[in-house]
Amino acid sequence: MNIELNTATILGLVSATATAIVIILVANYVLSSIGYSKLALRRNISAGWLIWIPVIRYWTIGAVADDYDSQNGIKRRFRFFLLAFQFIELAIVIPVAIYSLQLLPFYLEYGVELFTHDIQNFILLVPIIGGIVGLAFASALFKVCYTVAVYKVFESTEPRKALVFSLVGAMIPLLGSVFVFISRNKGYDYLTAYQEESEPEEDLTELVEEQ
Repeated sequence: MNIELNTATILGLVSATATAIVIILVANYVLSSIGYSKLALRRNISAGWLIWIPVIRYWTIGAVADDYDSQNGIKRRFRFFLLAFQFIELAIVIPVAIYSLQLLPFYLEYGVELFTHDIQNFILLVPIIGGIVGLAFASALFKVCYTVAVYKVFESTEPRKALVFSLVGAMIPLLGSVFVFISRNKGYDYLTAYQEESEPEEDLTELVEEQ
């Protein structure tokens, strides 16, 4: 009876935890997608809807950061770097996962001793170890590039809070998505910039007509 109760309790905790994780992941994805799509729209960035597509979404994030830099006369390519690192990670993960699945039956049958008993068998693990190391390196580079790009986004919307927002968002992604969501209507947009640039020309025209 106690064993059944304990098993049921464990299964309940696992189910509740899994449900909470799914809700957090979905909320994180939706909030960030709404925020960045709105920022892309305000800045006249084409294909801002790509933010809703996994992996490709980082093009939109990089494009928003690049657009802000371009306003300051700086040319960067965050959108290309972010996409490149994502594709590199996929290029590592997919082959390593397929290779690992091929070795799985042997591992289940013979255990760890299959790879530790003979050096030739241990060599079979080299592609997996190399893949893990390569993935860790690519992920680290992506994280740095992504954090800098997000900082640029916040610098264009919440200049005084940009550093705090970007660092907190790097540690707690859900909060980072919340910050993007609440900042989606802040910062410059092309309509406002166009109106500001047009005003002096109108004043000059009126002055010439008066003369």
